[in-house]
Amino acid sequence: MGGTKGFKVLQYDITIEQDKGIQVLQDHYRKRISTSTKKSNQALYKKVISTLQDIRDNKFYTTAEKIWLNEIRMKFLIFKAKEGYHFDT
Repeated sequence: MGGTKGFKVLQYDITIEQDKGIQVLQDHYRKRISTSTKKSNQALYKKVISTLQDIRDNKFYTTAEKIWLNEIRMKFLIFKAKEGYHFDT
């Protein structure tokens, strides 16, 4: 995760909905591990899963983690869109 230059670091409690969302992301990256042939990608996905688990275990996240979570969520949504998943509007 990047530094905290330019903004104040805060802590946010994880809601039930956010915890479920993190679980979905973890499940997604577990599937990506099993389908990836590149060891570097597998290592990256394992790191993502580990970081997500750390956030779940802490029951809160910081401003830097919030930004990281949003980036991971966007990558997930882009991946799903490329798979042909249609999001309800």
